[in-house]
Amino acid sequence: AKAAALQSFGEFSTCVAFDALPVGRVCELLKSDDLMADSEKVVFRAAARWAAANSSASEEEVEAVYSLVKYGLLPAAFLSSVVEQDPPLATHPRGGWIVARSLKAHIDQVRVGAFAAARGGAVPAAGLP
Repeated sequence: AKAAALQSFGEFSTCVAFDALPVGRVCELLKSDDLMADSEKVVFRAAARWAAANSSASEEEVEAVYSLVKYGLLPAAFLSSVVEQDPPLATHPRGGWIVARSLKAHIDQVRVGAFAAARGGAVPAAGLP
């Protein structure tokens, strides 16, 4: 069942069965390297759908789900028109922090990748110079 959910995540994430998953299972799917989605928009919409369907979830649970979205892969227009307007994220006390932390992680990955490419693939053990 997990493999099928990961393989057809876009379709599965719009089903009532996805809404009913416990937070741990949702996080397991969202952080899987095997998750197949057309874009990170699908992942964000799945997180938003789950959060809206689970309004009794704790702030920590909502944060755990939203934290697994790779916001750096989302187009700027989507960030401003959809992400910033998403009720569960916009009203979460740490909503801005969740997005900022993910964006920073994405920028750091890009910087490390660019550094590695410039240095022939070698990344210093301590990170960036």
